[in-house]
Amino acid sequence: MERSYLIQRLGSPKESCCNYFSFGGGQKNGGLTDEAVELLDPIFSFDYMGSSEFEWGAVPKALDTISKYSIAGNGTTGQIELLNPVYYICATNQKDHLTDLVTTLALEGDFNNNLKLREVTLFQEALNNPNESRAKGWLELDNGFMFFVNQEMYEKTADLFGLK
Repeated sequence: MERSYLIQRLGSPKESCCNYFSFGGGQKNGGLTDEAVELLDPIFSFDYMGSSEFEWGAVPKALDTISKYSIAGNGTTGQIELLNPVYYICATNQKDHLTDLVTTLALEGDFNNNLKLREVTLFQEALNNPNESRAKGWLELDNGFMFFVNQEMYEKTADLFGLK
């Protein structure tokens, strides 16, 4: 498993179409198919991350990874009890890594010297004020897993990948 470096922030779904150019590097829909956009738009929106590492197919690749392990029956979902519940979707062999990452973000924040993430996640803010934060979910791009402070986004995403 790779070290987590790129974590895409996810916000509430927008009334109008998301700005997929934010991570697309000029690719239509950020490299996502029209069908994928149609499925994702009602669930969440993508926050602009500001770094080119999030572009050029990183988001579609991570979503494809989740789809593949879900179809293979290797996906799992669950909840981590912190200040507020954190819901997750991952491959069964990623659960410990995901739990460690989420716990570190909760306790030490984005600027933990051991994490060295490319961009801020805003996770502590969202955990403390889940209804007020613009970030409500995260897509980890290096290994392909997701976590959320918003239960509805989590449930719809898990359902989309056939994980319930």
